[in-house]
Amino acid sequence: THAAASHMAKLVLSRVPKLKCYRPPFPVYGGLLQTVVAELTWAPSLEYRHEVIPLPSMPAPEGSSCCPETVPAGEVSLDWLEPEDGKKAIGTLLLVPGLTGSSETGFIRRAAESATRAGFRVAAYSPRGRGSNELKTPFLYCAGYTEDLKRVINHIADSVEGELYAMGYSLGSSKLAKLLGEQGEQCRLDAAVCLACPIDLLSASTLMRSTISGRLLDCVLVRSLQEVRDAHEEILSQHPGIDLDRVESARTLAEFDHETVAPMFNFASASEYYRYASSGLHLSKVAIPTMFLHAHNDPIIPGDAVRMDDFLSNPNLISIMTHQGGHSMDWFEKLGSTSWSSAVSLEFLKCFVDSRERA
Repeated sequence: THAAASHMAKLVLSRVPKLKCYRPPFPVYGGLLQTVVAELTWAPSLEYRHEVIPLPSMPAPEGSSCCPETVPAGEVSLDWLEPEDGKKAIGTLLLVPGLTGSSETGFIRRAAESATRAGFRVAAYSPRGRGSNELKTPFLYCAGYTEDLKRVINHIADSVEGELYAMGYSLGSSKLAKLLGEQGEQCRLDAAVCLACPIDLLSASTLMRSTISGRLLDCVLVRSLQEVRDAHEEILSQHPGIDLDRVESARTLAEFDHETVAPMFNFASASEYYRYASSGLHLSKVAIPTMFLHAHNDPIIPGDAVRMDDFLSNPNLISIMTHQGGHSMDWFEKLGSTSWSSAVSLEFLKCFVDSRERA
């Protein structure tokens, strides 16, 4: 399913024919199985160049909808990878991982390898407390907090020449989509892709708990978050609003968010956080070409949680909704093969590389 009738969308669909059809590998059918298989799929080992980016404390920007009054100091990082065979990069691609991800996450490494083969320079992002980043204060990140990512984008834009693009995954795509709308014409990115983006966090949370597959994966997500809590328990215990015993007892993503993210970002509840953090209210202001990829059978972000009118009202947006794919981030076509989502995303971004070269 394609949602967008703009000149940009017609151009993209004509130049990226693979967008018109996705078929999952036999016999991997169903959103749950497609999600699990992707997690178990091999990913390449990459020789990144690691860069730590210190972030000083800062006041919340005026009008920010998901930010504490004072953003604590901390550190994030980028892992850089240059195009294969020493070729000149056609642009720089920022990769933003999901819920508990980093530059070492499997689908990030697979995307990074595909991107460098396509001629892009890659900067793979790891947020506070993830990868090898030290958590210096009891403050992490969330689906709607964009200030760290804005500073990282400015750092990259000031550091390298040429166009700058971004691909965000799941929670990372939520931050990216919200940032694009917040910055509008001031955004320093040239084009972007958001994969499995929870555009409306509240409805996505509700729908995920309505299916057996969703409830199973909710448990898996909470376990991964509990590992983050365990790794940073000492520093998180310093937050006056967080009761670690209550956090440890959380059995759903919503319960975990209620006990950690809500107090960390000055919200009264997880539901209030979901309302303010959602990117949906910002999509009308996105001013660069941006493609959204969703799978209708995604057990975490079901297709029914994505409303297509958001994409019909902004000519800079195009939505691609496949029937299959799950929450895999890769949309594999064959077991062990390269990622369909990486292939179509890179071809989408190259549409704008090519148009600038012709100009």
